[in-house]
Amino acid sequence: MTDNTKQITPVILSGGQGTRLWPLSRANQPKQFIPLASDRSLFEDTVERCADKAFSAPMVLCAQEHRFLVKKLLTPSANIKIIMEPCGRNTAAAICAAALSAEKEEDILLVLPSDHYIPQAQDFVQTIKSALPLAEAGSIVTFGIEPTSPHTGFGYIERGDDFAPGYRIKKFHEKPDLDKAKSYLEQGGYYWNAGIFMMRADILLDEMQAHAADILEGVRAAVNKAADDLGDMLLDADAFSKVRSQSIDYAVLEKTDKAAVMPAGFAWSDLGSWDALWQASDRDAQGNHTQGTTYLKDVKNSYLRSEGPTLAVLGLEDIVAVAMQDAVFIAPKDKSEEVKALVEDMKASNAPQANENVKTLRPWGGYEVMEESEGFKVKKLTVDPGCRLSLQKHKHRSEHWVVVKGVATVTRDDDIFDLQVNESTYIPCGAVHRLENKGMAVLEIIEVQTGNYLGEDDIIRLEDDYNRKES
Repeated sequence: MTDNTKQITPVILSGGQGTRLWPLSRANQPKQFIPLASDRSLFEDTVERCADKAFSAPMVLCAQEHRFLVKKLLTPSANIKIIMEPCGRNTAAAICAAALSAEKEEDILLVLPSDHYIPQAQDFVQTIKSALPLAEAGSIVTFGIEPTSPHTGFGYIERGDDFAPGYRIKKFHEKPDLDKAKSYLEQGGYYWNAGIFMMRADILLDEMQAHAADILEGVRAAVNKAADDLGDMLLDADAFSKVRSQSIDYAVLEKTDKAAVMPAGFAWSDLGSWDALWQASDRDAQGNHTQGTTYLKDVKNSYLRSEGPTLAVLGLEDIVAVAMQDAVFIAPKDKSEEVKALVEDMKASNAPQANENVKTLRPWGGYEVMEESEGFKVKKLTVDPGCRLSLQKHKHRSEHWVVVKGVATVTRDDDIFDLQVNESTYIPCGAVHRLENKGMAVLEIIEVQTGNYLGEDDIIRLEDDYNRKES
């Protein structure tokens, strides 16, 4: 970039739940925050792509409950502004909040979903730089992916007249049926809508005022009343909950005369299905991708992954088999996108596996439920170095703690003491207590809870380093 070229501010949208990759991805740990096609999460890859000098420090928009997931994946020195949404209100509201939070009204914003797989970062950066003149001149640029198949899971963008270095947009098209998708591929001039946009903040706000003024005013109220929460911005819950939920495509892009499309010169996948993840993953000579403890015989072109039990597969082709500690999913690859409807059925039955992974992350570390039945629950707690849980008490349960790794500093009412490996203590119901790791290594505790109610909401916090009010 030349000295007089503006830097681009990435706006990373991290609010999705990723239910199409259930049971690996769930509401409490959605797909953008877990390793999928590599040993890093898609969120980390998205942040890394924005490390080029063309970009200024990013803004990250995330659900309030995911703030500490985001924090764990960022380097301590990362200069990133986090904007927390108290509830989901779709992309128009999220992007509007980012535009209202820009340092200068002419700032160039690059809106990026955090769950996209883009293996060649330099190709991505070069495409963004090439489209910068369009955004600087006042266009709202969307990046179109050249179709490689007649995909029915994406919206399409039909290009219009040349508008160098891109094109004007003739029309947006809804997700097509297979015949129409084939015709788009044969005709050419159609692109998959990747949900990646670039524009000046002031242009976006002007177009919101023209086409979705109610959303703009609602978000403006939420930003004006936002709270500083441990250095992060928390949008006002009352104001934001009243904002109309709509995508930026419907709210602005399909109505504005400022939209342009830039063909994306980079490989891309939204990893929106198990089949898409299989295509993006390493495979053996038989076309199988395997992770975890798996045994195969006469298996071809399949995605096989275990995060717990041994997975043995015999004589099958083109399947997905994913085994977690608490749930197993098996389906033909070409039907794997239908898992979303299956998860909705599970939610209707109040199945906890629909939303919650047995491994739950917390700002201080996390826990894993190892066994649970009437009257008891067994957990493994992991406390990161230098971290501690809230000072708390319970109304309905007692707890037994056994140290299996590290040194635990325990507060129990008026006593403060250390526990070494193989030492234990008892926390009576109603006792004020805290667990802390003052060491340099990870602390692991086996916790046995007993009582007539063992829900995670049975926590009365008296002090908390993370400003949490709920479990």
